[in-house]
Amino acid sequence: MADGELTTQNDGEILLKINKGQITGSGELYVYLNDFELKNGEVADIVVGDNKYINVTSPKWQNFWGVNDYLVNVSSDNDIVSIKFNEAVFSLDKIELFWCGNENTQEQINKLKSNALQNLKFSSDRIEGDIDAEDEGWMFFSIPYNTGWKVYDNGKREELVKANVGFMAVKLTEGRHNIVLKYDAPWNKLGLCSTVLGMILLLGMNYRGKQVHTVV
Repeated sequence: MADGELTTQNDGEILLKINKGQITGSGELYVYLNDFELKNGEVADIVVGDNKYINVTSPKWQNFWGVNDYLVNVSSDNDIVSIKFNEAVFSLDKIELFWCGNENTQEQINKLKSNALQNLKFSSDRIEGDIDAEDEGWMFFSIPYNTGWKVYDNGKREELVKANVGFMAVKLTEGRHNIVLKYDAPWNKLGLCSTVLGMILLLGMNYRGKQVHTVV
């Protein structure tokens, strides 16, 4: 890797060593790929951990969804986390491992419950709600990522990030937010409301107070 460019061969592999000394108690391990895009071709598959498949795309691809940051939940049972590649050229800023400890779990659960979207409103192509964020963090939507979705925070368009391989999240600052999710794919609006309602499992905040730290 040189000057932010990563060239890989078929069956290429990057191994990330887990610093077990920084893993305490129970929790979850995440791989963060920052500013990660395909430089040649249109779409390339990589495998993170045991079986998390990611489609990395190029801005040249007609269906490029504009996402180049990936946060992937992986197992912490082993000493190594692997990232497997086929032959391709990527641009990449950095790769990091993060451990999110579950200390004070009940307190965190109560925080999530108290900081979920309130005053929810649904229509065939729109979800709206309000939230008071006690701290800067990420709001996670357990809705499969799709380029048709757009998010607005207090009326301003914000970037939807691909989270945990195939879902969506948006960065929020501390304070009051009116969140609007709009689905903008006219050919697929019919019947969307029932589908969306079936997919929404959780709308809540993921706070820095969950003790996230690098374990590389």
